[in-house]
Amino acid sequence: MSTNPRVEGLWTMRVGEREASLKALEEAIVKHGGEPVLIFDRLRSDAAFTQRVAKLLLRDGIESSIHHKLARAVMSYNFWGAEEWSSFFGVNFTKKQLREVKEFPWSLDVLNSTCPLCGNRVRDCHFAFVGLDRI
Repeated sequence: MSTNPRVEGLWTMRVGEREASLKALEEAIVKHGGEPVLIFDRLRSDAAFTQRVAKLLLRDGIESSIHHKLARAVMSYNFWGAEEWSSFFGVNFTKKQLREVKEFPWSLDVLNSTCPLCGNRVRDCHFAFVGLDRI
C-alpha cells in the first residue's frame, strides 16, 4: 500500500492524456446522440447524476440497478421482497429501511438476458430474494 497521500486524478494527468480522455468521452456522447455540452453542464450541476455516472463508470458501464417494483413486475412469482416479509411474517419496516431496498441489483438487460447455466431468460430461472442483511 502506498504511503503517498496524493490522489491520482484528472489534474495529475499530463494535459495531453486528459484532453484525449475527454475527447474520447465527447465523441462517445455524440455517437450515441447526446450533446456533450449538456452532459458536462449536468455533471457540474446535478450531484445525483454525477454520482450515477461515477458508479456506472466503476461498474465498467453495466447498469446494475432498477427499482424493485419494476423487478417485481418483470420477475412475477420469482420475487420475494419487503411486501412478502410483511404479509407472511408481519414485519413492519421503517421508511428508511424501505428506501434502502428500493433498488434491485440487476438491470432489465440482465433479467432479460439468456442464463448461461440453462439457456432460459434470467428472469424465468432465477429467484430474487431481499435478504435479511438488507432489512
